[in-house]
Amino acid sequence: MMKLKHITLVFNPTAGYGRKKMLFKSKKSHKNHYEITLNKIKTIFESHKINVSVIIIDKTINITQLVANLSLDKTDLVIAAGGDGTINSVINGLMISNIPLGIIPIGSVNILALDLGISSDIQQACLQIINGQMKKIDIGKVNETYFSSMAGIGFDAKVIKHTPIKLKKKHGLLSFAFIAFKLITTYKFRPIHLFFDDNNNIKTAYFVIINNAKYYGGKFIVSPLSSLTDGKLDITLLKKGSILSLLSFAKHLIYGTLDQCSQTEFIQATKLSLKENEKHHTHVDAEYIGKKHITISIKAMGLSIIY
Repeated sequence: MMKLKHITLVFNPTAGYGRKKMLFKSKKSHKNHYEITLNKIKTIFESHKINVSVIIIDKTINITQLVANLSLDKTDLVIAAGGDGTINSVINGLMISNIPLGIIPIGSVNILALDLGISSDIQQACLQIINGQMKKIDIGKVNETYFSSMAGIGFDAKVIKHTPIKLKKKHGLLSFAFIAFKLITTYKFRPIHLFFDDNNNIKTAYFVIINNAKYYGGKFIVSPLSSLTDGKLDITLLKKGSILSLLSFAKHLIYGTLDQCSQTEFIQATKLSLKENEKHHTHVDAEYIGKKHITISIKAMGLSIIY
C-alpha cells in the first residue's frame, strides 16, 4: 500500500451525460448533486489524513497543461474523477509530469476503470486508491497524443466528430448510435492503407479500431486478448467498405462474436502507420483529434496507476 499525503483531484462536474435528465430537474439540482459528490470524495480522503487539492474542469482550463505542470514534490497522485474523456486529458499531462494516476469513474463511459476492475461506487473507488498498490499499464500514442483504452480510424471517428455535445448530454451513448445510423447511408468508405511494425507489406481496411484495453463503446469487447500490460496493440480491421460489412461488424460486436465475423481481421503489433500522405478521421478514447496522417505506437508500462 502506498502512503499518500497530498493528492490533486481533477473533477469533471458535467461527467455522466445522459443521466442528468433522469436524475435532475434543473441545473441547480445538478449543481447540488456534483457538489455533494465532490464533497463526498474530499471527505473520504481527508478522513484518512490525505490533503486534497481540487481542480474543477471548465471550458477555460487546459487540464492537460495544468497536470503537466504539476510536481511530484507537491502531489503524490493525480485523481481523475470523470469519464474516459477526463482520464484522457489527465493522462496526456501525466506523461509529462510522471505523476501516478488514480481513477474515480463517474462518467457515462468508464472503459479503463472497467478493464482495471475499479468500482463504480464512489466510496469503494476512493478506498481502492487509498489501500491500493502502484501498478503500471501500457499507454498508446497517436502522433503526440496518448490514449489509455482505444483509438479509431474511419467511421467511428466521423461519428464522434458529428455528435453534438448537447445530444450527448441529453441521450448519452444512444446519441452515438443515432448519429451512426444517420451517417451510414451517405458515408463514403475510403481505403485505409496501413503498415505494421517494420513490415513493408500494406494492409487495406475501411475501418480500423486500435485497442489497448479490451472494451469498446461501453461493455462491448472487440478483442478478448487485449491486455493493458502485454506491450501490444490489438488492431481490428474491417476488410470491406460497405454498409452491409459495417452492419455485420456491429451485429457481431453487440453479440460478442467478432471472432466469427468474416468481414474482420485481427492483428497484434507495437506500431502502425498510414501510407505516406494519407489522412483519415481519427479519435483517441472517443475524443476526435482530426483528419490527419498518423502513426500509432505503444509505450509498454508507460503509466503508473494506483488502485
